[in-house]
Amino acid sequence: MIETNLIPFTFAKDELELSLVVYTDKRPGKEHYKPLMKEEFPETLLKGNEKRLKKIERLYTNFGEPDKVDFKTTIKLSEQPMFSLHYARHILRRYFETIPNAIVSCDFVRDISVWLPAKEQSDSRFTVYFDFKVKVQFAHMTEGPELIVTYNGISRVLRQPVSSLISIDPNHFSSVVYDGHTYRYDEKEASFQNNPAEAYPVVNKDLEDDFELPLTERPQDNKYSRVDKMVSGFCKRYLFGGKLDNSIIIKRGNGFYTLPDDKVKMLPKEASDLLFTDKDGNVKTAQDIVQGFKNIGPYAKANIENLKIFFIYQKDSGEAARDFLLNALQNGAIDASFVNQFGKTVNYTKIRSLARAIKHTFTYDADGDVEFTSLDTAISEVEAKLMQKTFDPHFTYLAFYVSPISKESWSSQYRQVVYAGIKEQCIRHFVTVQGFFQDRINDGDGLAYSFTNIHAAILGKIGGIPWKIKTETPEDLIIGVGAFYSRKKDKRYLGSAFCFDGTGIMKEFSCIQEKDRDDLVAKIKKALEGFLENMGGVLPRRIIIHFYKEMNKRDWEPIFEMLTSFGVEEIPVIVVTIGKNESKDILGVKRDCNDLMPLAGTYFRVSEKSWLLYNNSKTDQKAWDDMVAKKTKSHSEAKIPYHFPIKVRFDCRNADVLDDEATIEDLLKQIFQLSRMYWKSVDQQNIPITIKYPSLLTEFLPYFRYEEIPNPEFGCKTLWFL
Repeated sequence: MIETNLIPFTFAKDELELSLVVYTDKRPGKEHYKPLMKEEFPETLLKGNEKRLKKIERLYTNFGEPDKVDFKTTIKLSEQPMFSLHYARHILRRYFETIPNAIVSCDFVRDISVWLPAKEQSDSRFTVYFDFKVKVQFAHMTEGPELIVTYNGISRVLRQPVSSLISIDPNHFSSVVYDGHTYRYDEKEASFQNNPAEAYPVVNKDLEDDFELPLTERPQDNKYSRVDKMVSGFCKRYLFGGKLDNSIIIKRGNGFYTLPDDKVKMLPKEASDLLFTDKDGNVKTAQDIVQGFKNIGPYAKANIENLKIFFIYQKDSGEAARDFLLNALQNGAIDASFVNQFGKTVNYTKIRSLARAIKHTFTYDADGDVEFTSLDTAISEVEAKLMQKTFDPHFTYLAFYVSPISKESWSSQYRQVVYAGIKEQCIRHFVTVQGFFQDRINDGDGLAYSFTNIHAAILGKIGGIPWKIKTETPEDLIIGVGAFYSRKKDKRYLGSAFCFDGTGIMKEFSCIQEKDRDDLVAKIKKALEGFLENMGGVLPRRIIIHFYKEMNKRDWEPIFEMLTSFGVEEIPVIVVTIGKNESKDILGVKRDCNDLMPLAGTYFRVSEKSWLLYNNSKTDQKAWDDMVAKKTKSHSEAKIPYHFPIKVRFDCRNADVLDDEATIEDLLKQIFQLSRMYWKSVDQQNIPITIKYPSLLTEFLPYFRYEEIPNPEFGCKTLWFL
């Protein structure tokens, strides 16, 4: 049984009397007027007003009695479902505004934001609020109007007004709280502009740095339980108590919508299967990534002749970490032992040597390391020394960048700049880079887990295959497009990745600025040409584009034009919209299990074209419970991955393939499988690499000298960004 955070409701009265105006004052802070569209004009309004209304496309109401009234009429809410949502938002907003000390606003998509102050305030510099959102929609999962209530964590508001913060860059203010509402700081006509002494900034990343505020809490507990508790408490107190009965009727006690059993689907169990290869060369199947990679072995070693490793580090700072890494790569590290079933003590190292982990030996040139003297000069020093270094074309090179920055220093100006700069210089010389925080050598057993991730990433970077999915759709051309917005450059970058056979083995990468969107179509054309070459001229059965946002008409048209020029316009083009983050609006919890998280592969429809997919590693309830109990008992540092589901939207405008339920299942299975092909970590991901990899790629671009991938023959064909 899956219970959602969706709440069906009805209106207490179907008929609503309206005072309507033709024109409105749309200045921020003025009374909110809502439109009644021409197709929604009731017969009672049209009768006798045909001539006056002939050229009027919409009328407005504030659900009250404005100073000037152009028309009056009565409408039936049941006959105007879209307009009725305006009325519901109006009622709810006015109701929430009566909550003492609450901050109530509407965002750009008209969802209602309700911030409630926490009872305990531990820092006098700011006020902590619990952030809730209420969305109003019609007939997405039921047959009538619906609310979706979400909890979005905490927001913080400084207790100093903007007028007193004279030493802070004004560009660091993104939004402010004024008179119980939030406003964008750049709203020139917002009411707070006349009274900045009463406007208080909402804490963002810039203000965190300016005031050296602690990072927003990143809890490691079960977020299903946390969010369920917060949403249930909010709804019980404010929505399920009957306080809205004079206008909106919601079931008392528990008004959440529970999905009928026949609406909840499950991907086949084998969708979680991954392929590994044992020491005798036999391909084996496993569903647990860690156990498969460590106990069976990587699927395929890198097809390279020789691997050579060198280190990049800060002089008089990184030597100890370099020595530890070199020994760990050669001999393994962290000695341990256990007594087997025969009573014999078995000695081993918790960190395996690189040769055992990836099935490939390496050489190390003791005179080949690159030192730099400070972070301020690191990039230029590394650039100069790499230019002087001799690279043997018979070797594949891997550099370990030993970072002197603490892994906790997320706000350090050097963390991204220096790492990206060193990667850029190495790519120019056909060298991939593995980063390592130098203080990590003190992490104890946690380091052993980190090394499993490092081994997987290294193998992927040098061209090996740590693990592989089993696919039944090798004839699909899959194109992933992810995005990253850089605050540093105030630009959005688009990254793309191509897969020619459905196996999740990415063939080529690219990156562009969002303004150069026409280049993206050229990349798709090139991918199609590459598919034809790779498949001996055989056309793909489908072109599947995993896109970071919903595609509009402007996005679709050049793709169709390109297919027409190819003479293959009959190939179904399916666009799958997958956000970079987990779903934060619709959510479902499984009430008959303690952790509330549905099994991996569970999915259900949440609107006409959208589905919710549970993309986690919980393939069996008992095995999951045993794993949680074991980690809890041992106080393991490896966090338990409670992944929220992802919302997936399908669109196809040149074929009716999406009418087939089997196609939907096949596409969701593909997304599920591609999420398990992430080689930067052995942790289960819930976003497919078709979105994840391009997003990782674009995060480096703002810090590259020319904002482009250097050495494309190498930089666009290897996984250097892992």
